[in-house]
This record gives sequence, structure tokens and C-alpha cells, in this order.
Amino acid sequence: MTELHLDYLLQNVGDRYRRHNTWRLLALYWLAVSVVAFVVWGISAVAGYSTSYTMPLYLLAALSVGFLTYLVSRSRLHDAQWLARRIEAQHPDLNSLLLTAVEQRDSQPGRMGYLQQTVIQQALDHARLHDWRDVVPDTKIHRAQYAHVASLIMMLGVTIWLWSVNPRTAQAVIFDEVATTNSSLADFEIQVDPGSVEVERGTGLVITARFGARMPVDVNLLATSATTKTETDAAQTLPMQKSLDDPLFGARIGIVESDLTYTVEYDGQRTEEFQVTVFEYPRLLQADARIEFPSYTNQEPEIAEDVRQVTAVELSTVTLSFALNKSVAQAVLLSDDGQNVPLSMTVDDPHGYVATLPMRESRNYTLQLTDAEGRKNKRPPLISLKVLPNRRPDIQLTFPSRDQRVSPLEEMLITGTINDDFGVVAHGVAYTIGDAQPQILKLDNQAGATQQISQQLRFEELGAQPDQLMSYYLWADDVDPDGQIRRTESDMYFAEVRHFEEIFRQGQSPPGGGGGPPGGASGQGEKIGDLIKLQKDIVTATWKIRRNAADIVAAKLFDEQLQIITQSQAQLLEKLSEVIAKLTDNESQQAAAIAQTHMTTAVDRLNGVSSDTAEPSLLTAYAAERAAYQALLKLRAREHEVTKGQQGGGGGGRSQQQLQQLELADNENRYQNQSTAQSQTTDAKRETNQLVNRLRELAQRQNDLNERIQELQSALQAAKDEAERRELERRLKRLREDQREILRDADELRDRMQQSPQPQQAEAQQAQEQVNQTRENMHRSSEALEQGQLSQALNAGTRAQRQLQQLRDDFRKKSAGAFADDMQNMRDAARELAEEQQQVADELKALQEDKTKSLRDVRQKDQLAEKLKQQQQQLDNVLRQVRDVSQAAEDSEPLLSKQLYDTLRKTQQKQPGRALDATRQLLERGSAERAAQAERIARDSIDELKSSVEHAAESVLGNETEALKRAKQELAELTEQLNNEIAQADPQQGQSPQGAQQQQKSEQLPPGQQQGGQQPGNRPGKQPGQGQQPAQGQQPSGQQPGGAQPGENSDSPSSQSPAGGGRGQNQRRSLRDRAPQQSVSQPTPGSPQQSSQSSTGGGPGGPITGDDFLQWSDRLRDVEEMVEDPALREQVATVRDRARSMRAEFRRHSKEPNWSLVESMVAQPLLELQDRLREEIAKRESPDALVPIDRDPVPPQYREIVRRYYERLGSGQ
Repeated sequence: MTELHLDYLLQNVGDRYRRHNTWRLLALYWLAVSVVAFVVWGISAVAGYSTSYTMPLYLLAALSVGFLTYLVSRSRLHDAQWLARRIEAQHPDLNSLLLTAVEQRDSQPGRMGYLQQTVIQQALDHARLHDWRDVVPDTKIHRAQYAHVASLIMMLGVTIWLWSVNPRTAQAVIFDEVATTNSSLADFEIQVDPGSVEVERGTGLVITARFGARMPVDVNLLATSATTKTETDAAQTLPMQKSLDDPLFGARIGIVESDLTYTVEYDGQRTEEFQVTVFEYPRLLQADARIEFPSYTNQEPEIAEDVRQVTAVELSTVTLSFALNKSVAQAVLLSDDGQNVPLSMTVDDPHGYVATLPMRESRNYTLQLTDAEGRKNKRPPLISLKVLPNRRPDIQLTFPSRDQRVSPLEEMLITGTINDDFGVVAHGVAYTIGDAQPQILKLDNQAGATQQISQQLRFEELGAQPDQLMSYYLWADDVDPDGQIRRTESDMYFAEVRHFEEIFRQGQSPPGGGGGPPGGASGQGEKIGDLIKLQKDIVTATWKIRRNAADIVAAKLFDEQLQIITQSQAQLLEKLSEVIAKLTDNESQQAAAIAQTHMTTAVDRLNGVSSDTAEPSLLTAYAAERAAYQALLKLRAREHEVTKGQQGGGGGGRSQQQLQQLELADNENRYQNQSTAQSQTTDAKRETNQLVNRLRELAQRQNDLNERIQELQSALQAAKDEAERRELERRLKRLREDQREILRDADELRDRMQQSPQPQQAEAQQAQEQVNQTRENMHRSSEALEQGQLSQALNAGTRAQRQLQQLRDDFRKKSAGAFADDMQNMRDAARELAEEQQQVADELKALQEDKTKSLRDVRQKDQLAEKLKQQQQQLDNVLRQVRDVSQAAEDSEPLLSKQLYDTLRKTQQKQPGRALDATRQLLERGSAERAAQAERIARDSIDELKSSVEHAAESVLGNETEALKRAKQELAELTEQLNNEIAQADPQQGQSPQGAQQQQKSEQLPPGQQQGGQQPGNRPGKQPGQGQQPAQGQQPSGQQPGGAQPGENSDSPSSQSPAGGGRGQNQRRSLRDRAPQQSVSQPTPGSPQQSSQSSTGGGPGGPITGDDFLQWSDRLRDVEEMVEDPALREQVATVRDRARSMRAEFRRHSKEPNWSLVESMVAQPLLELQDRLREEIAKRESPDALVPIDRDPVPPQYREIVRRYYERLGSGQ
């Protein structure tokens, strides 16, 4: 019984659904019948086949179909479960009760159990309390009925009205109107522009039609392509739009790829046909280069495809092949000095042209093309030929790296390395002992470009005698550009043979505790020691000026350097005369007389030297100077009186090293000195950093391009019409240009690697091969994009991107600052650990001060205990990093390893981990006071750990504040270069008030904050502490009392010239600690110093349009490396990317950029960066400095107001 009642209720709801759906469906049906009636009537009127029975038959058919629709809709039954779901949706309080009852009834018909009956009964009870019919309310059914009646009435009215109108009469009216219009066609006046015309292929064409007094209703443009295969595809109809109230209609053909004809159609009439002829400017499609290297390089010819820059060693021959888009009447390469190189047409390709050029010096060429009609290429491409010099071998003496004093029985090991770009022919060691003839030892060549030298000299076998002098140097022979053997010699080093025994007597300490002179009260021995040292410097300077005579003469410095050496020798001769007058023993007088004679001879020979006969003349002068040096050695005393002051300082002088070996052997430290262990940047390290950054940038750009190719590939597959496909093809062309731009940058990177100081070492050769493979993949991607093969382009681009990333990682691992990233991560982790611990201390203090007890305190304790547990884990991670880096740096960075080891040892002794664990346990037990005490112990240990890690990181990463100062100075110079370029190109733009505003702002800052926190009197570009005198009684770190570095000839007169530079040690330094180097003297031609001097000039045209954009961009990349703040680094990278894009547009289109855009997007952000850096420096140097807390840049219209506000705030007004 309950089942039947449930069925009745569901059927009642289903009947209401059927009634509503039936009336709604019929209403829509009658509306459709009305619309179709209009269509049928219109077709009958136009076609002329309508009869008087058309509308009645149509009405009868419509009513019949409507009746059938009614019957079908009324007979449709709804599923019980469907109805149950509708009722459940209307009455959520059923909680699926009805749906369960229906499912139980359907699954077990006729044999319902107690539980099933109970479920159905509960559903019926709900139906008694709630009317299920409200699922389809009466108002909804009534609205459907009213809509049906209205639609039916409208359908009947429309059909009857159309029946009453005769279609034949309407047809006659239409044709009469058309005839009237045709009779008045002759009244139109039309002018079509541009008529028959020539346009460049790939450009758009705008066609206009101007009418007279009478204007047509409809105007269309009919264009027919001459190269389309089918007539249907050839015809293209475009509606011409009217221009406001003007009698002008216009249409645009987007891209004209071939010849076409067009006509204008208006109101059934057409104009005459006009011809559009397509032409092309001559254009370079691809340039390939075949490089044939000189025979001395032993290299096979190399072919480089799609290049704009070719780099090869001097005297190479390059054959340039140019693929053009058409044949031309004239093709020439115009060099930057005005020379023309004509190109000849290839035999097999009428669009191919070649030219063969010898590479003797670097030059830039522009490809000038002229076709038969006299058209020239719009943007002549730049072809750059860069010539690498055939470098001399790089000779480095690794041990001993300074002059020595040896005994007659001693054995001295000489080690060194020789690197040459194409390998050496022969190499060896040359030495001269006493007055004997020079001995040249030839060693066996090893495989590869690097030769390792290890030669032992036994003074006993050589018959060395006390007070003799042995001079030695390394030499190497290679092949010069002319194919001749060329010899290169290293610096000259000396070994002074001492007596077997030297007596050191302890003297009486003078008052004050200072050490006395070693040679007695008269100081005669000290004067003789100074004479020997100065004579050695003169010998070294003469050797260097003789060795580098050709370069010094070319630099026009020979006479100046020679005069300095001659004057120094003459002055030393006068000093020797004063010493001779005080000598008493005959042996010393004879030795001094011999030295005097040789010095006189040396002065005479130096006076007779000229630049034409520099090398042989200087060799004779060198021999006389060396003989004088050896004679002076006999004047040295063998007995020395030594005193030791109260402060532990021994007597200075020539035997200081031996005294330190005797008395201070127990203080030997196997770690390098702090001064030499500081991370100092060399040119090689900076170059490596630049390569790594360039590789990272290229990898990112290639990855972005690959993503765009993938998106374009998907868009092309989903393109629905031809217009969308043409737009995507235009984007594809842009991607091809971007890929070629990346290819050009890869060529510049490869050329930069080839121009590195040691390009032929094994690691460098392997890196160049990897770059060549990457470039090949980029070229394949470019070709695939040219052919529309996006899948192949994406695959090649992905391989290139992965190779760039791998090459970048390899360079980072091989760089000298391999621990820079590890130390930076370690420092950040230690700082984060300390900050989190301080937060824990604050929360623990707040919990301790809160005297009220609540459930909230329990939750806070649990959270705090969880934080302490996380702190323990983070502390373990930091200590693990310290241990790992300490072990890894033990061999290459022993000082860093020792600092980290000491940090680890001290931290483990204080056991902050146990203190954190004790804090957590005490907190869980409710002892907040004792937990605070344990936490304070842990916090102090963590703070000390952070300080130690920061101190160790500073030796690798450099001082952050000094780095920010140098970054700000670099930004100021880069901004000045850019502003100068803007001012030269656009004087009105260059006179903007921003520069003056910036200067005024800098002048009005407090003295301690000007120029990034520099103190008054300090000049920009100096190292920390440079230009400041040491404190009284102190000496600069790492210097001897005389001011010279150990092992260097700082008093040499030749130190004023490149030829006489000291033999300094190769030291490392972090990029952040790099300061702009300033040359003291004019560099020799072709030296790296000479190329770096243009760094402040910007080159002709400036950084954006000039020749020094790469250098400007590299310096901006250096700034990015100097700053630590990620936001600042991102801002610098953004500015650099904008400048690179503007540079690329300038190179692509040979058109000057929009200078207002350059100022707003590049120059202005650089000024804002300087402001940000100034704020950071002020905050670090003075915690009380007034700097804006808000990091967001101030809008331009409010900057002056904000500046005045801070001025008043600082003045206390």
C-alpha cells in the first residue's frame, strides 16, 4: 500500500513537469514557425515562384506538426529516480531518504522488508508535511501556458498578414528600384588612389575611392592575385569603409606577397583594373664564412654558417659567402676606413656572392647592395672581422718566485709553466753564473699547449763561489705570424751565493727597546745593502726594457724609460763614490773600484742606446750593470751585530729572513697570511664571472624562446581562419629574428672565449667546442623556424638551452670562487637561524610576563616547542654546511677551512643544540623562567655562530657595505655615459632636470652620506683604506719597514713603466671587492690594460648606439653581482634587459632609438637604483641615518616634495 502511495505522489510531480515542458516547447515552436514564415515569403518574393496557396499550405503543415509535438510531449514519462532527485533538491531535509526509498522499491519489487517499509513510510510522512508539488509551482506552469497562447496568436497573425501580401507585387517593386538605380550609374564620379603602383613585398597597401556629389550605398574592393592557382582563391573581396562624412571609402590589403590587380565595385558598377607590381629591396638572407688558418696553427679550415662576426688569428684568410634574396647589379663590402671590396657572383647560384679577405687587422664592413633598378638595401648589415693576435708564450716562474740567497753547495729547483695559444717549438732554462758565458738548457717538449718546467741546478757542480751572482730566466720559442721562430723570455731572477758561515753577534739594546742596525753603529753595512738592492733593480729594469723594446718603442715610451734608467745608474754611481771614501780595507776598496768601473761603462753604453739599435745596445749595458751588481756583493759584511727590542722585533736589513728562520721557526703557520688569503679579483676571475653570467642569460633567453615556439605551435594547430594564421606567421617571423639575435650573442660569447688570455688550454678548448655545438643547435633551430618546422626548431632550441645550462654549471665549478655560493647560502642560513631564535626569545619573554593562565597559553607553549624543535634541525643543517665546506676548502682555501673549523669547534663546545633541547623540555614542563635561561645560552651561541660565519664569508664574498659603495659608483659612471649619449643625440632631452636634481640632492645630503657614505677627501675608486696614512707607530699590513712588499723590487726606477713592473703574486679577489683600476702609465699596444681604458668613455656614439655596449653591459652585470638584495638584483637585471633590447632594435633596424623612452626605461631606473643604494649604505654605516622605510620608488611628480620633507626633517624644523 505504501509503495502505491509513493508511486502516486511521484506521478503527480511528473505530470506537472510534463505540462510545463509541453507548453514551453509549443511556445518556442510557434515562434520558430513565425520566423520561418518570413523566410519562406521572402524566398517566394525574390524567386517569383510563389502562388496564392503557399501560406495556407504552410499554416496547415505548421498546425499539424504542432499537434504531433503536443501528443509526443504529453506522452513522455519521467524516471522515478530523476523525479526523486528533483524533489530532494527542492527539500534538502529529506537527506536522500526519498532517493533511498525509490532505489529499494526498484531493487526488491513485491517483497519489501521491515527496514524498506520504514524508509518508504518516512518518505510518505515527509510528503504529508510538505507539498512535493511545489517542485513545479503553479505560477511556472501558468507562465508557460500564457507564453504558448501569445506565441500561437503571433504565428497566426504573421501568417495571415503574409498571406494577404502578394509576393509578385513586391518582386516587381524591387526590380523597378534596381532599374531606377542602374539608370543613374553614370552620375557617379570616382577617383581611386593610388591607382597602378609598385609596392615592396610583404608590406600593406591602402586603397581609397573618393566620390563626387553622389555617393553609393555599398562599395567593395575586388583584388585578384596573379600567382594564385585557382580563380576562386585569386579573387578577394574586401568591403570599403566610409570615412565619417567625407565621400571617401577605404580598404587595406594586409600583406602583398605577389603581383595583383584590383578594381572598385560600387552599386553594380566597377572601375577599370589597376595593376600592383611587387618589388623587393636587395637583402642579405645568410652570410657564411670559411676560415683558412695559417700553417703554424696546424688547424683545419673551419666553416661558420649564418654569422655576422668572424674571429680568427692574424694572417688567416676568410671567404665570405652571401646568400641574397635576388640578383643585384653591384655588391660591395665598405670598410669603416672607406675601402671597397667588390663581391663576385657564384657560378652555381645567381643569388650568391663571395669575397675573400686576408685577416691582418680587425675591421668592420657594411654590405652595400644595389639592384638593377638602382634600389639599395635599406639596412646594410654589419660584418665584423676580429683578428686575434698570435700571442707570445705566457711564461710563469712558480718556484722560486723571488730572488734567493744560496750556499755554494745548495741545490735549487726551478719550476714554471709555459702556455702558448698554438704551442711552443722549444723551451728551457737559461742561466749565467759569475762572469761565465750564459748557458741555455733546452728541455723536452710535452704534448699539449702547456709546458711544465722542472729543472734542478746544483751549485756545487757549477763551481759556484761565495759572492758570485747567478741570474736565470725561462725561455720559449714559438712561431710568429710571419712563420719565423720567435723567442720569449721571462723575468730575470737572481741567486746570490753567500759564504758558508755568517756570524750574528748579539749587541747591546739601545734605550727604548728598538732594534739596532745590523752592520754596526755607523750604518755602513746598511748603505751597502741599499746600493746592492738599487743596482739589482736597475739590472732588472734594463732586462725588461730590452725584452719589450719593440712594444715600448711603438708606444713612444722608449726614450722616457731609458732616461730614467740612465739617471738612476748615474745617481747610484755618485752614492758609490761616497761609500768608497769611507772604506778602509783593501779588498773592499778593490771590489768597489771594479763596481765603479762597470757602472761607468754602463752609463756610457746607456747614453749610446737608440731606439733603432735598442736590443743589442741594451744587452751590452745589461752585461756591465750585472758585473757591477756582482762586484757590489763582495762589499757585504760577514759579521752582523743583532739586537732584539722589548717588543720582540729583530734587527732589520738583509739578514732579516735568516733571523726569522733561526728564532721564529716555532711560529710557523702553514696557513697563508690574511693579506694574501683575502678573496681578490683578478682579470681571469672577473672574466669567468662574466662568462658564467652570459651563459645564464643566454640559457634563460633560449628557454623563453622555446616556450614561445611551443605556444605558437599550439596556436597554429588551433587556427581556424586565414587571418588568424597570417597573424601567427608574423609572430613566427619575429621568433626567427629573436633566434638569430641569440645566435649573434652566442657568436660574441665564443669570440670572447677565444680572446681570453689562455684560449688553447684543454679546459678552454673543451668549452669552446661545447659552445660550437650549442651554436650549431641554435642555427638548426633558426633554419627550422625559417622553414616553418616548429617541432624541429623546438627540439634544437631545447638542446641548445640544456647545453648552455650545462656549460654554465661547468664554468661555475671550475671558477676560483667555487665556494662563493656555498658561503652565501651558509651566511643566509645563519642569519635566518639567528632571526628565528630572536623571535623565539621574544615569544618566550611574552609568555613569561603573562601571569594569567588559560588554554591559549597551552597552545602557545606547544607552538613554541615546535619552533624550538625546528631551530634544532636548522642549527644541525648550518653546522653540517660549515663542516662540509671546511673539508672541501682544506686544500684550495686553507684559511677559509681553518676559520670554519674553528667556528664549528667553538660552536660544538658550547652545545647550543642541547641548550635548545633543554629549553623545549623545560617549557613543556611549565618552567618558563628556567627555559628562558637555557634559551639565552642557545641564543648567545647562535649569535656567535652567525658572526663567525659572516666573518668567514667576508673573506670570500667581500664586505657588503664596500660592495654597495662600488656598485653605486659603477652605476653613477654608467648613468653618466648613458646621459651623455642622450644629450648628444637629443640635446633637448639631455637638458632634463633629472641630472641637476640628482646632483643637487647629493650636495644637500649630510657629509657622511655623500657619494654612498664616503668621507670627505676620499676619492672614488680607491680601495678601503687607500689614501689614508697608518696610525703612528704602525705599518701597513703585509709590508716591510721600507714600504716594499716582500720579494718585490718596489724601489726600482723601472716601476714607473710597464717594462719595469714588479713581479707581483697572482692573488684572488671576489668580484664584489673589485674597484675600478686606474692605469698609472700608458699601456703598451695590444695589452689588456689598453682595452680597458675605454671603459669610461663609452666609445663613439655611447653605450646604446656605440661600440662599447658589451663593456657597458658587463659593468652593469658586475653591479648585479655586487648587490645581495634580490629585489635590487632583479631591478638591475631588468634595466640591463631593456638596454639589450634597445641595442638589438638599433642593430636590427639601423635606426636611433626613442631617446625619451631610453631615459624613462633605462636612465631613470639607474638613478633610482643609486638612490636605493645610497639608502642601504646610510643604513649600514649609521643606524641613526634618516632614510625612507618605504622601498617603493617615489612617483616623479612627488620627488621634489619628498626631498624637501626629508631636508626639513633632518634640519629639525
